[in-house]
Amino acid sequence: MICPHCRKDIPDNSVGCPKCGKILRATETKGRDFQFKIKKDSPLGSKKAIYALLAVGVIVILWLFLGNPKGKQDEAINTATPGNRVDIESYLLKGKMNIVDFYSDYCAPCRKISPMLQKLDKKREDIVVITLDINRPGIEKIDWGSPLARQFNIKSIPFFMIYNRQGKLMNQGNGAFAVVTQLFADENIK
Repeated sequence: MICPHCRKDIPDNSVGCPKCGKILRATETKGRDFQFKIKKDSPLGSKKAIYALLAVGVIVILWLFLGNPKGKQDEAINTATPGNRVDIESYLLKGKMNIVDFYSDYCAPCRKISPMLQKLDKKREDIVVITLDINRPGIEKIDWGSPLARQFNIKSIPFFMIYNRQGKLMNQGNGAFAVVTQLFADENIK
């Protein structure tokens, strides 16, 4: 079936569209052709519910496009467990070059390079940047003793690991830093 609101395919037995959230009523006309109408008694039929959904949608869109004003720490994939060991391979996106960025909020060069990495991530469809916070909660300096820093033997930050499109480690440390700075130069990111 096709939803008349968002024009996406939905299961034939649906009472609501999983894509746009509209509550639908299906009336069979000819074989598999259906006509749809929004139920007037549905919770999504009220103006208040529609305005609330629109407000939430606007907030989500602004968040995605403008980013988190609090800073880089909230963008790390390990914000729930910062400083703990991570299985990087489970976060890699196949078909893209993955740049893993290890950082700390207490590292000035990390804070400087962060916006540049974000620009690179947005500018290049073939590259994804994965950010990891090495600091455990409550440590108010660079946490060289964290399980994550020890897992990858990190002695300086920013520290990068670069994985190819097949998910194989290509470069890390100083070699990876050189690749990242060359990517910045190639894309005129300053």
